[in-house]
Amino acid sequence: FTGSLSRRPRYTDREVNVMNSKERVAFSRELVEKGNKFTALNSWVGYEAAIYDFWNGKMNYNEFQKMVNRYETVNTDWFDLLTEDAFSHQHTVSISGGAESVRYYSSVGYAKDNDVIKGNNNERYTVALNLNADLSPRISTSLGINGNVTSREYSQDEIAPLDYAYNTSRAIPAFDENGDYYYYQSSGGTANSFRYNILNELDNSSYDQEGSSISFNMTLNVKFTDYLNASAVGSYSTSNTDIEGWWGEKSHHVALLRQSEYGDAPA
Repeated sequence: FTGSLSRRPRYTDREVNVMNSKERVAFSRELVEKGNKFTALNSWVGYEAAIYDFWNGKMNYNEFQKMVNRYETVNTDWFDLLTEDAFSHQHTVSISGGAESVRYYSSVGYAKDNDVIKGNNNERYTVALNLNADLSPRISTSLGINGNVTSREYSQDEIAPLDYAYNTSRAIPAFDENGDYYYYQSSGGTANSFRYNILNELDNSSYDQEGSSISFNMTLNVKFTDYLNASAVGSYSTSNTDIEGWWGEKSHHVALLRQSEYGDAPA
């Protein structure tokens, strides 16, 4: 048995230099005061979304200030929501023995590799058998069988939870005041924007990979004289991998594809 522990990132880590909510709002406010209007943003969220709605008459000043006050105190811990300390472990059981003319070795193994990103893991089962036999003083043979089955569960590459945790403002809430997911408008680089919450994306997507392989090898050795030997080697192997990626109809990814929110008629 062997095991290892991977520690998730934390905002208290020296190498993680991220502004808290109040600092992030102050930074955005300073940009606005200097004349920047965030016209090139792909996502309208936090202070930027509030000032944009205020500029366009979607809220009055008191509503705007109430929203900003909330953003200043949110301090969302994205690392806690998206990552975890991960313990990985590996187990192997082996048996060996035999006699002078016949020897064998077999093993069965299991490994679970957990990633610091929640829900990401890799499982592996292995089996091995080796047999060596002396059929006569001049003839010997060996047989080997190796097989494995793997299962991998990961998030879709475009979601990138760890990058999101490092790069997303802590002033953005993960949940609204009712405890439901908080959504903000994101265009994903397209002309239209739709509601986005990374937790919703993780709930409505998956990337699964199943694999298996087995191999056989056999060797026959014949000793004709002390100076003349012959060997015959045969082997066979086969493997199979199935990959399935899924996006649910409630995801932002699918909203971009159909160019409409979930429940609305496609554009």
